Amino acid sequence: MTEVSETQALEEKQSISIPCRSPDPMLLDLVLVANHGFGFGVTLTVGGVLVSGNVVSGRQYVQFILDEAIGNGVQDETVRVALHNRFKGYLDLYPVEVPDDQSTPTFIHLCNAKFYAPGSSDSIPSGEGVLWRGAITDVSGFFFGVLG
Repeated sequence: MTEVSETQALEEKQSISIPCRSPDPMLLDLVLVANHGFGFGVTLTVGGVLVSGNVVSGRQYVQFILDEAIGNGVQDETVRVALHNRFKGYLDLYPVEVPDDQSTPTFIHLCNAKFYAPGSSDSIPSGEGVLWRGAITDVSGFFFGVLG
């Protein structure tokens, strides 16, 4: 390769941009409302799968993890204490008094979440739902209401 063609190839390679989806501004507003303590049912499309559950604040999500998943789900006391100490710091990311100028959220949190694959009417899990956290930029669509 000549020096000119190597330079051109490098310039072309550097000019290639990977498209990055911006989060849906309406979904961002709904997460901001939830962060103020107002939850609601929603169904999201994420990677071709429907995720259906109740939107909760980030703080509620972390508190659920501390109380239920770690508090009641981990039998070994040493592990439970270590996990609790590690995760309680995440509460600081979600203050009790949410400022009006809070930063743009990057995650959406659901409780009682169930998943529905294309072509199936059965949810996973089939019984009680689970806690779920997903990147807002991965959500390609949504509607109000919970399936099932």
